[in-house]
Amino acid sequence: MGDAGESAEQTTQHGAEFDMQLVPDLPGGRAVFPAERDGKFVWLVAEGAMSAQCFTEMREYLTHIVGSGMWTQNWQSQRT
Repeated sequence: MGDAGESAEQTTQHGAEFDMQLVPDLPGGRAVFPAERDGKFVWLVAEGAMSAQCFTEMREYLTHIVGSGMWTQNWQSQRT
């Protein structure tokens, strides 16, 4: 991973979801930005701010943490 537009997503029986997305840039020169979109926790990562190895390893750790139930979200999506 590491190309523009790549995304890593995990959904579990616990109802928690996360996503990591590479984006062209972030305001203020930030490298990462946590966000919530449609009830999902999303880490936005500026292209070039993270190596492909780092992106892959973070995704693996997050997948384990969320998939094992060590973390669950406590909000619900409010779609209109």
